[in-house]
Amino acid sequence: MLGGTILCITGSEALFADLGHFNRNSIQIAFLFTIYPSLILTYAGQTAYLIRNPNDHIDGFYKFIPKTIYWPIFIIATSAAVVASQVTNIRHLLCHQTICRTGLLSSGQGGAHVFNKEGEVYSPEVNYILMILCVAVILVFGDGQDIGNAFGVVVSLVMLITTILLTLVMIIIWRTPPLLVAMYFIVFFTMEGVYRKIQYELTHKIDLGRLGLLLSDTSVQRVPGLCFFYSNIQNGLTPILGHYIKNTRSLHSVTIFTTLRYLLVPKVAPQERIIVKKLGLKGVYACVIQYGYADSLNLEGDDFVSQVMDSLRVHIEASYGCLPSDLTQGQEEISELREAKIAGVIHVRGKARFYIGKNTSLFDRLMLAFYEVLHNNCRSALPALGVPLPQRLEVGMFYEA
Repeated sequence: MLGGTILCITGSEALFADLGHFNRNSIQIAFLFTIYPSLILTYAGQTAYLIRNPNDHIDGFYKFIPKTIYWPIFIIATSAAVVASQVTNIRHLLCHQTICRTGLLSSGQGGAHVFNKEGEVYSPEVNYILMILCVAVILVFGDGQDIGNAFGVVVSLVMLITTILLTLVMIIIWRTPPLLVAMYFIVFFTMEGVYRKIQYELTHKIDLGRLGLLLSDTSVQRVPGLCFFYSNIQNGLTPILGHYIKNTRSLHSVTIFTTLRYLLVPKVAPQERIIVKKLGLKGVYACVIQYGYADSLNLEGDDFVSQVMDSLRVHIEASYGCLPSDLTQGQEEISELREAKIAGVIHVRGKARFYIGKNTSLFDRLMLAFYEVLHNNCRSALPALGVPLPQRLEVGMFYEA
């Protein structure tokens, strides 16, 4: 999501990159009278289409275009993509030219050709390498959305490196006052480099196979009660779960792994608000609560539990067949849900902290310090769900940095 957001502002980077080929006035005129109006019209058209079709947000660029001018716009967009791709060639060749100027490689080596006009360099080897890399990227990622996400991540790293280098320039070359340097560095460095915790969780997440092994241990007991275990990971289980089971040597008889999912729509239909499914282990379920930016999460705790239980009951009834044995098994599972609710309800939320070891680099120390400040100011979603205070439980875990 961060990469996709950054892709929306990379045009600014391209404008500054063009300063090496055009003067400032020409760029300003082109932007004010061509690029900016085109962007406003494009985004306004997409917004109007999404207002009328809020659930049709895939491939919105072409869907909002009227059918009568679809193909002309398609040709223009494809041509623009071809022109934009030339920026990659230009930048690589300019890097090659810089290497030649510094004396690390002569202009005649490696098949490089320097033309009479300043700034024009051509190297067949560079073009072939770019072609091979482009084909490899398409074969590896396949889907255009995946390529866009990967590009967004790379742009994030480029912006992070640029922030570091510009900070050095401000200190060494421009002699900028330390206060201004600190204000710039803290804001941009924090924004670009603080997204670390979710990456750790995704690489250390627990799958159902490992959860089954943990529960198969004879020392792990299934205690009575209904437990809502909250996690930000939708495809997998948070590593805090393994930490919780290993230390408490227990798991509630009915455990529902709950994820709050924010959707880019104003409101989510009531029938789509709560999505539940069985995870294949006895008494273990998954629940996703979806909400839009205009929805309110101020639910009463008992009402929230009742809604989830009703959704589970409907799901269990639909998952079994019409045979008497299936119906009996389904009724037993529903009965276990009721008994677990009567035994007591608890809401477990993980709280992760980073452990800064002796081998932690200075970069990681700074980033983790920023993360701790933001993490301490982050509010839990449990109060918004109306969960009573006595039913809340926080489980802490250290992540090794």
